[in-house]
Amino acid sequence: MSLLFSWVNPVHEQKIKELLQQRYPDHDLFLTFSHELVPLVREYGRANTVILNCFIGKIMERYLNGLERRLREEDFSGRFLVMQSSGGTISWDRVPPIRTLSSGPSGGVIGSQYMASQLGHTNVISTDMGGTSFDVSLIRDGKWDYERNRLSPGGERCCP
Repeated sequence: MSLLFSWVNPVHEQKIKELLQQRYPDHDLFLTFSHELVPLVREYGRANTVILNCFIGKIMERYLNGLERRLREEDFSGRFLVMQSSGGTISWDRVPPIRTLSSGPSGGVIGSQYMASQLGHTNVISTDMGGTSFDVSLIRDGKWDYERNRLSPGGERCCP
């Protein structure tokens, strides 16, 4: 659900959420509301984020529930956390699915930063290769940062 001005006043989205939960209490629904996930101006980006979160939500929910169950069966007693795209971690049962996209490269650069510090290197080029991607990160003066705007193949800024 992404209503036009929910980022200013979420009361209508909150009411819709309440009505859906009352009407379908026994249904296995995956609901996402823009005022909770991305309370920002620009309805197109906000709506797309909500749609993508819903699209991957049930898959992610099933996967993480199964993984948590399996960990407990194997006597894992630690905290089960999930890496977010930002590099932070969050409890597996609280993570918005959309916030896990590109979490692999985030974890890769954090791990590279740790290894570089252990080896005494402060300037490092780190790579993370997946099935369909090859991400490159720079660690300068022992620190990493991320670029909010991507570059197009020609080098100009795109994708605000």
